[in-house]
Amino acid sequence: MIRATEVLDSDAGCFDSVTLDHDDRFRRRVALITDGGLEFLLDLPRATELAAGQALQLTDGRLIGVRAADEDLM
Repeated sequence: MIRATEVLDSDAGCFDSVTLDHDDRFRRRVALITDGGLEFLLDLPRATELAAGQALQLTDGRLIGVRAADEDLM
Protein backbone atom coordinates (compact mmCIF):
# COMPACT_ATOMS: atom_id res chain seq x y z
CA MET A 1 0.00 0.00 0.00
CA ILE A 2 1.29 3.44 -0.88
CA ARG A 3 2.08 5.70 2.09
CA ALA A 4 1.71 9.39 2.88
CA THR A 5 4.67 10.37 5.03
CA GLU A 6 4.72 14.15 4.99
CA VAL A 7 2.27 17.04 5.55
CA LEU A 8 2.65 20.17 3.41
CA ASP A 9 1.17 23.59 4.17
CA SER A 10 -0.45 24.06 0.75
CA ASP A 11 -2.74 21.82 -1.27
CA ALA A 12 -1.73 23.44 -4.59
CA GLY A 13 -1.19 20.85 -7.31
CA CYS A 14 -3.07 18.00 -5.65
CA PHE A 15 -4.35 15.20 -7.87
CA ASP A 16 -7.00 14.05 -5.37
CA SER A 17 -8.38 14.88 -1.92
CA VAL A 18 -9.40 13.19 1.29
CA THR A 19 -12.37 14.51 3.27
CA LEU A 20 -12.13 13.99 7.02
CA ASP A 21 -14.28 15.04 9.97
CA HIS A 22 -12.79 16.84 12.96
CA ASP A 23 -11.90 13.69 14.92
CA ASP A 24 -10.28 12.01 11.92
CA ARG A 25 -7.98 14.97 11.24
CA PHE A 26 -5.78 14.22 14.29
CA ARG A 27 -3.83 11.12 13.31
CA ARG A 28 -0.45 9.48 13.05
CA ARG A 29 -1.11 6.18 11.32
CA VAL A 30 -4.32 5.05 9.65
CA ALA A 31 -5.51 3.56 6.35
CA LEU A 32 -7.52 6.10 4.33
CA ILE A 33 -9.34 6.26 1.01
CA THR A 34 -9.31 9.42 -1.10
CA ASP A 35 -12.46 10.96 -2.50
CA GLY A 36 -11.41 9.46 -5.85
CA GLY A 37 -11.02 5.93 -4.41
CA LEU A 38 -7.22 5.60 -3.91
CA GLU A 39 -6.31 3.61 -0.80
CA PHE A 40 -3.23 4.79 1.10
CA LEU A 41 -1.63 4.60 4.52
CA LEU A 42 -1.12 7.81 6.49
CA ASP A 43 2.20 7.09 8.20
CA LEU A 44 3.54 10.15 10.02
CA PRO A 45 6.36 10.21 12.60
CA ARG A 46 4.03 11.69 15.26
CA ALA A 47 0.34 12.40 15.71
CA THR A 48 -0.49 15.54 13.75
CA GLU A 49 -3.57 17.72 13.45
CA LEU A 50 -4.38 17.98 9.76
CA ALA A 51 -6.02 21.20 8.62
CA ALA A 52 -8.18 21.86 5.59
CA GLY A 53 -5.99 23.27 2.83
CA GLN A 54 -2.92 21.20 3.72
CA ALA A 55 -1.64 18.34 1.56
CA LEU A 56 -0.33 14.85 2.22
CA GLN A 57 2.66 13.84 0.13
CA LEU A 58 2.69 10.24 -1.03
CA THR A 59 5.97 8.35 -1.33
CA ASP A 60 5.67 8.54 -5.13
CA GLY A 61 5.49 12.37 -4.99
CA ARG A 62 1.77 12.83 -5.65
CA LEU A 63 -0.20 15.16 -3.36
CA ILE A 64 -3.55 14.59 -1.69
CA GLY A 65 -5.43 17.64 -0.42
CA VAL A 66 -7.03 17.61 3.02
CA ARG A 67 -10.68 18.70 3.13
CA ALA A 68 -12.84 19.25 6.19
CA ALA A 69 -16.11 17.33 6.15
CA ASP A 70 -19.34 19.25 6.70
CA GLU A 71 -20.40 18.72 10.32
CA ASP A 72 -23.20 19.93 12.53
CA LEU A 73 -22.13 22.49 15.12
CA MET A 74 -23.49 22.61 18.63
